[in-house]
Amino acid sequence: MTKSGNDDGKEVFRPLRSMQTGDVLLYRTTDLGATFNAVVQGSLYSHVSLVIKGSKKTLKAFYPNDYKSSCPEIDDSSMTGGGNVNNNDNCDNGDGNDNANDNDNGNGNDIDIDIDNDNNHNEEIAILEVVPKRGVVLFPMEQRLARTIKCIRHLSVRRHEGSISEEHRTKLMAFINQVMGRNLEILTIDLFRALVFNRCRCSQKLIGNSSGESWEEFFCSELVAEGLQQLGIIRDDAEVKSNLVLPSTFADPHDRKNMRHSGAFDFCDDKICNPGHGYTDSELLIKKHNEMYYALKDKKKRMKQQARLERKKSHKNNNQSRPIKRFSMTVSRRQL
Repeated sequence: MTKSGNDDGKEVFRPLRSMQTGDVLLYRTTDLGATFNAVVQGSLYSHVSLVIKGSKKTLKAFYPNDYKSSCPEIDDSSMTGGGNVNNNDNCDNGDGNDNANDNDNGNGNDIDIDIDNDNNHNEEIAILEVVPKRGVVLFPMEQRLARTIKCIRHLSVRRHEGSISEEHRTKLMAFINQVMGRNLEILTIDLFRALVFNRCRCSQKLIGNSSGESWEEFFCSELVAEGLQQLGIIRDDAEVKSNLVLPSTFADPHDRKNMRHSGAFDFCDDKICNPGHGYTDSELLIKKHNEMYYALKDKKKRMKQQARLERKKSHKNNNQSRPIKRFSMTVSRRQL
C-alpha cells in the first residue's frame, strides 16, 4: 500500500474534504468498552458522529483549547477512551485535565452562530460527538481523526442527499451552543430502553409513544439524531425519538446483512426522514493499513513534530526576553 508523503495533499484527503453538513460518520474502534457495546447491540458500529461544515471563525470558537492550534500538543499515553462499558465512543485523547467546559465560549451563550457559506477558503469541516471526560464537543475533523487514528479500526460515512436551509443550519448551531459540554450518558434507563426497542420489534409502538427526550445528557447516537432533527432531516413528528436511536440505526442495508439483527427501523426510511432528504450507502474511509490510515498517521507525526518545534521556539523566546541580572561585588577596604 502506498503511503502518503504529504498531509496537505491532496487526493488522499479528498473524501474527507468533500463532506457536507448532515453527513454521518460510523466507527468501529479498538476500545474494549465500545467493542462490548457493539457486541451487545449486534451492530457493526460502536460510535457515530455528525459532520458540520461552516465558517472557520464560528466553528473554532467551539473547539476545546487543545484543538484550537493547527499543531496541538499530542500525548500518546492518553489516547485510550476510558473503557466505559456504555460510552459508545471512539478513543478519546483527553488526559483528564481538559474538559469541554474549558472552551472560550464557556457554555456557548456568547458565540456568534452565523455561518459563512460564501467563501470556501473560510470554511472548515468539524465533527460533533459526545465522548468521555469532555462530554458534547466539536472537533476539527482532520485533527480529530489524526489524533485518534490508533484507535480507529473502521470508519465509514453516509453522505446526506438534499439541501439544508440557512434557517436549519442556524438552528443546529444554536443547539450546539446550548448543549456544549453536556455529559455523556452512561448506564441509564434510556440506553436500556433503546436497546430493547431496537432488538424487539413488538415493543416499537409502545416505547416509541411513551419516551421523552432530554438534553441534559446524551449518548452518541442520540446526539446525532437530535442534530439531524435540528437540520430538518429527521421529522419532528416522527414516532421514533432521538433517545431510541443506536449506532446500528445508521447502518445501510448492506451493513445490516452482517448484523445479528436488522434494527427496529432505518433512519433513511420515509417514516423518519423528511421528503427531499436521504442518505447514500456507507462509503469506507479508513481501515487498518489503507491509504487514508497511513496519511492520517503521517499527519499526526507532523503535528507532533511541529508542536515540538513551536515549544522549543517559545522556550527560546522566553529565555531571550528575560532580563539579564548583573551582580556587582563591592569589597571594603577592611576586607582587603
